[in-house]
Amino acid sequence: MFENVVLPYTLKPYQVEAVEAFMKCRHGSVVLPTGTGKTSIGLECMRRANCRTAVLVHTEGLLLQWVKNLHEIGVWAGVYYGKKKSLGLVTVCIVNSVVINPKVLSRFDFVICDEYHHLGGETFSHLLPLLKAKPYFLGLTSCLQRGDGREALLKKVAPIIYTMPIHDAMEKDFITKIRIYTMKASMTNQERMLYDRYTKTIRQCFFSLRTINPARLTKMKNNPLALACLSAMAKRKMLLSDVADKKSKVHKITSFYPEHERILVFCESKNSANKIFKYLTKNGIKCGIYHSGLDSEYRCRALYQWKKNLTQVMVACRCLDEGIDVPQCRIGVIVASGSSNRQWIQRQGRLLRKRVDNTKGLLFIVYCEGTIESSYSDKLKTIIRTC
Repeated sequence: MFENVVLPYTLKPYQVEAVEAFMKCRHGSVVLPTGTGKTSIGLECMRRANCRTAVLVHTEGLLLQWVKNLHEIGVWAGVYYGKKKSLGLVTVCIVNSVVINPKVLSRFDFVICDEYHHLGGETFSHLLPLLKAKPYFLGLTSCLQRGDGREALLKKVAPIIYTMPIHDAMEKDFITKIRIYTMKASMTNQERMLYDRYTKTIRQCFFSLRTINPARLTKMKNNPLALACLSAMAKRKMLLSDVADKKSKVHKITSFYPEHERILVFCESKNSANKIFKYLTKNGIKCGIYHSGLDSEYRCRALYQWKKNLTQVMVACRCLDEGIDVPQCRIGVIVASGSSNRQWIQRQGRLLRKRVDNTKGLLFIVYCEGTIESSYSDKLKTIIRTC
């Protein structure tokens, strides 16, 4: 079926090891840092398994990326999502569509799931028994850990068969090293007052409910205290992402570097991304914006312009955290972030791709002192050192 398919590049030794581990087990997860070529591992596994293959992804952008990669090795790929349903020997599917019609998986003997950690969610985990019954199943991710602990379900279906910690990949020179810098932003009196109010509510609820685990709080659907706590947590996070002084700090960083240096700015919310995009544009910075509130054509054009150096800065939300191949850049700015290890790994991973000039990546963390953000830089350094 795929006997004549030849990858247009040579796999690195660790990629070969991952492929051979999978072909021996036939069910497993490969956990590797962003920029180490997980897609290439999936393509080689598909070539060796030589059977009908479905690739599960979670976004249209990632679907188009897989279709492009398959076409580059001479494989026509069907797609299955929304109103576009063209099945082939290889078909790239968006998981939401497969959840609606799981019978579509019966056509395939091999299933590859990109960003496998998502399948641990309650909506998607119903597919796990079907995947476990397949002759071949491969999960790909940069971090299998989930905040709700449901990675245990994923490991039962596809145990980790090959992994490489970030610090090992850096030491072996497979990915670039990163320098982390912090920049303090000041809160106005009004912002500080609101922050303290939300924090007081959260602490009181934590004490009364005897838990600080958001996943447990979410399950307490009929508990007023749990709902009040979750609401205060969401408002506090939004407040931190929208602190006015953070915009000027992002402008200070982006204006310091020459225009040929690509810079990726991570925001927590679409609202925050829109505000920073407008602020930078108003102050003469050539930038684009990428988030789920924009149509796919606009997003594709924004990425294309950034890739061609028509813009210097890309302001993005979580939809660029994972999966999508972004143009190579060495400078990242985190304006506000969630606290999950996976999100930290994915965001710093955008700067890890090896460069010809062997320069280090630079990651700036813009934070508010005296808030929950104060520990972010230490946390990221710990993750890079231990993950």
